[in-house]
Amino acid sequence: MRFRPSAANGRVWRIGVLLLALGAAAVPASAQDDETDLFWSGQNLERQGDWQGALALWATAPDSSIGTGRSDPRIGPAFIAAALAHDAQDRLEEASRLYLWGFSGREVEAHREEVLLEARRIVPLLTQRDSARWQPLLDGETGPLARRIARFWLEHDPTPESVLNERLVEHWKRIVEARDRYRYNLSSAYETDDRGIVFVKYGPPDTRSRGHLGASEMELKIRVEDSRARMIMRRYDPNPQYELWKYGGLNPEEFTFYL
Repeated sequence: MRFRPSAANGRVWRIGVLLLALGAAAVPASAQDDETDLFWSGQNLERQGDWQGALALWATAPDSSIGTGRSDPRIGPAFIAAALAHDAQDRLEEASRLYLWGFSGREVEAHREEVLLEARRIVPLLTQRDSARWQPLLDGETGPLARRIARFWLEHDPTPESVLNERLVEHWKRIVEARDRYRYNLSSAYETDDRGIVFVKYGPPDTRSRGHLGASEMELKIRVEDSRARMIMRRYDPNPQYELWKYGGLNPEEFTFYL
């Protein structure tokens, strides 16, 4: 279903209906849990409630890899997500630095799945043209893709003279919020349902409404013209939920979203 613009009070709106499909989230493969692995040790601390200990441990990662050429792209996203989840504003400069370090090393092949996952968190932010340009990177070697991820956030840093990357922080702030709010399923790269994809790209909508599609077959026919689509919807959910999000001021020429 395509999002279509409509005119209202002289403004251009992008309107989308999000159908919340059932489905299990795909969980990326991870390295073996190892007591000597800083990432997993920090994860264990965070699970035990010691998020500050986790941040302190992860912060030692760059020093521990000096002279090896290795970096760990798992640590930056975990650090920034934990810092934001606990409103640790004083750790966000460190989070920005750790994130870039994690994706700038020469030897990241061991973490290909994590690098691909992070790239998939960026692709929904891109225009259709830029998304096509990223595809060869996704299909190529891990190192160039990791470094392109780091460069993407450097290019979008509104204050390059400072350590703090506000755009990166805002991106992860939205991811953390979306993970808390939009959990009908965890099928997206953000570990959210489809609403999370829209929320991370555009932020909260100007207005929203929700309900159920197809209280009767006639109503469903009015809302969904494709008979095959109606059949699939009825098979998976006889009374599917929807949310209608409206955004004002989006670029009418830009690709918005497909479901």
